[in-house]
Amino acid sequence: MIRLPAGADDAALQAGQWFDRTTVRQELAGEDDDLRVPAWFAIAHHRIRAWAEGSA
Repeated sequence: MIRLPAGADDAALQAGQWFDRTTVRQELAGEDDDLRVPAWFAIAHHRIRAWAEGSA
């Protein structure tokens, strides 16, 4: 279960999207203009890359 902080923005939560590994791999390779992942030095970037490569 995930507990959201008080005052969480419903509009932001509803705007969330899901992406498959193929799309994320394309973005990481610079081939997708619709999706942007965090810069290479961000921890989130490495977590996303590990998931996309199947090692997470």
